[in-house]
Amino acid sequence: MAQNISKILLFTSKASIYFQTTMDEFQQLLKALEQLQPFTAQIIDVSENPELAEEYKVDALPTIIIGDKRFIGQPKSEDILKIVKSDSSF
Repeated sequence: MAQNISKILLFTSKASIYFQTTMDEFQQLLKALEQLQPFTAQIIDVSENPELAEEYKVDALPTIIIGDKRFIGQPKSEDILKIVKSDSSF
């Protein structure tokens, strides 16, 4: 049985040239995950909230945190979804 995903975090920077691409993929991911179970999502701009990036030990952008999984860089939403669906802890 899948565990409830309580929170999904996206660490990014609005100053990044990849910001819009990252946001588009993140929105696709959220739409797909909504079909599985409820969760909350938070988008964190590290230039506005550096303390959160430090708290979560984020050292590369973009970073998506789902449960105990980290996705760094520009992974496609469908690739993240496959991993989340195949992980029995989700």
